[in-house]
Amino acid sequence: MKKVFVLLFSSLLILGACGNNDSSNKDDANKKTESSSSKKSNEPIKKKEKSKDQKKEAASNEEKQYSQEQSQTQQANTQEQFQTQQHNVQSNQHEVNTQQNNQSENFQNSQQFQQPVNSAREQALNEGIDFNNPTDEEIERMRELSKNSPYGLQEPTQAGPNE
Repeated sequence: MKKVFVLLFSSLLILGACGNNDSSNKDDANKKTESSSSKKSNEPIKKKEKSKDQKKEAASNEEKQYSQEQSQTQQANTQEQFQTQQHNVQSNQHEVNTQQNNQSENFQNSQQFQQPVNSAREQALNEGIDFNNPTDEEIERMRELSKNSPYGLQEPTQAGPNE
């Protein structure tokens, strides 16, 4: 809100000074046309010109101050944005690390679940027995292996008991 008032005040001051310059130009034209003027009449004009110069200087000082304030606020905003970006980068890195940890835990857990629960079935697979089309010898071997296992040669389910 202060910025708006400063901007409004400085613009009014500048416009006011510009408006006074037009009348001073007319006064200068009147001075040239009038050949006889007294020293008394010159003194108020000089005072007016000095006051105009002072107004111009004040307006330029206010503009400089306003521009300095703007640059300071821009620098502060830039710093805030930079800090926000750094915070975002750090939080993103933290999220990535967390995701990587979760993925590695999930991978380890999935490896544990993928390991066969039934040791008899695992042994049959290691021996290369074809479950889809076994030979007579493979059938006899599977029977022997299933006698040693409480679950037979059945595949374990996720909800099933672990051996």
